[in-house]
Amino acid sequence: MRAQHAAAPLAERVDLVGMLLLTSDGTLTPMLERVVGERIVTSQLVRTETAADSAEAALLTPVEGDRPVSRTTRLVGASSKRVYLLARSVIQPGLLPPSLRAELSMTDVPIGRLLRRHRVETFRELLSLHVYDDADHRTDIDPEGGHQVAAHRRYRMWTGGSAALLIDEYFTPAGVHDRSPQALDEDGLPSEKEGDPTRC
Repeated sequence: MRAQHAAAPLAERVDLVGMLLLTSDGTLTPMLERVVGERIVTSQLVRTETAADSAEAALLTPVEGDRPVSRTTRLVGASSKRVYLLARSVIQPGLLPPSLRAELSMTDVPIGRLLRRHRVETFRELLSLHVYDDADHRTDIDPEGGHQVAAHRRYRMWTGGSAALLIDEYFTPAGVHDRSPQALDEDGLPSEKEGDPTRC
């Protein structure tokens, strides 16, 4: 499926760094940390089951007897508490290693970090990308937060020839526009203390 882009050129709607974040096919969180200048942690993780016949589940490779699950979370600045990203992932657990499936149900660690930890090779297929003109656009995955959404992208993650994850990422203006970088350490990381177990 070809990515559906907004009518106006992307470069005219977000800055260069925002454009790189939106179109990257790599792990987003480490890039976001360097851009915004602070550590990123997860906030308000919610897990639910997804109907096997839902439109979202239909985009994944079916596994007999396996019910897709979803995870909804926010990526938040550890110091500023600013919300940079709202994300919802629909997962076909039966397509992932047993050790990873077990950890998905017991941890708040973001999926991208878990995939790296378990050395799961994946391919990201961008399905859609939208940048919103509406300054008051919201998303229903975060009904209580009421956060403005500047851009949205959807992609599938394939592993072993099967579509195992469907991910929707909603960027707030802080994630693709306004930035106030802090000092970085010698490794190019924001100069804060390490050790947060929810760090992406």
